[in-house]
Amino acid sequence: MNKDVAIIQEFFNKINQFELPSTWDSHRNELKKIIGISEFFGENFDNSVIIGAGNLYDLPFNEIVENYEQTDLLDVDSATLIKAKDRVDTELQSKVNLITRDIVGYPEQISILDLQDLDKNSVAVKELLQQLFSAELCPIKIFQTQYSLAISSTVSSQLILPISKITDHSSNDKVIVMTKELGDIIADRHVKQVWDLLKRGGIGIISSEQYAWGSIDNSPLPLTKVINDPALMMDENIQSQIELIKGGLVINGRVTSESILHHIPQSNILKESEWIWQFDNELFYLVKCWVIIKDR
Repeated sequence: MNKDVAIIQEFFNKINQFELPSTWDSHRNELKKIIGISEFFGENFDNSVIIGAGNLYDLPFNEIVENYEQTDLLDVDSATLIKAKDRVDTELQSKVNLITRDIVGYPEQISILDLQDLDKNSVAVKELLQQLFSAELCPIKIFQTQYSLAISSTVSSQLILPISKITDHSSNDKVIVMTKELGDIIADRHVKQVWDLLKRGGIGIISSEQYAWGSIDNSPLPLTKVINDPALMMDENIQSQIELIKGGLVINGRVTSESILHHIPQSNILKESEWIWQFDNELFYLVKCWVIIKDR
C-alpha cells in the first residue's frame, strides 16, 4: 500500500473507532424498508456490494448476505472491514468478500494532510484544492465486476471529509467555496460509480444526508438558527428556502436529485424517500434515498 492510501485509511479508521451502533438505529430501520423494496424489484440475486461498508451499523447486513450468493464489502479502512465481517453470522461469512480500496483515488498531494498547521496556511490549502480539481477523482470504473445490488449508504459526504476537515475552520472564503465545489464534483462522480457497478436489471440504493440540525461538541450548527425543530427539515417549503441559501446549511458532498438525474434517467428511478435520522440527542440529519434500476 502506498503512503497516500495509508494516510486516508488511517484517517477513516480513527473516525470508525468513535461510531456506536445505537446512533444508527433510526437510519438502519429506514434502510431496511428500502432494501425490502429493492428485493421486490430485483431480477436476480447473484451478488451485492456495499460501498463504504465501514462498521456496517447502518444496514441489516445479515439479511443482505443471506439473500445474495456473494456480498462484497468495499472500504478503504481494511481494519474496520475485518471487524465488520466478524459481525456477520458465522454460517454466512463464507459468502462475504472484503475489498480494500480508495474509491476517490486521492493523488500523492494528499500526503500534505501530514502537516498539522495546514489549516492555518490558506496558500497551502488553496494549492492542495487546485491540485485536486485537476485530478481525476472518483474514476468511474471501480472494478470490472457488476452487481445485482449496489448500496451506497451515506457514503458521498464521507469522501470529501479528509479535505473538509482541514478547510472547515478556514476564514478564507475562496477556500470554503472551493471545498464545497470539490465535494459536489466528488458526489456527482460517485453516483456514476454506483450506476456503473450495476448489471442489467441490477438495483442501486443511494442514500445521502442533506442537512444537519442540532449541535456537534456543544457547537450549534447553522441550521438551528433557521428552524427550531429538526422535524421541519421535512417541510418542502423550508427545504426550498434552505436550497436558496445553501452555504453552511447543506452538507458538503451530498447527493442531490440533480446529481442523480445527471446520470440516471427518470424512468430508472424506482423510488425516492426521505427521513429524519436521529444520530443522538443533539444531532439530527435529513436523509434522502433513491432506489434505481439499470436498464434491462
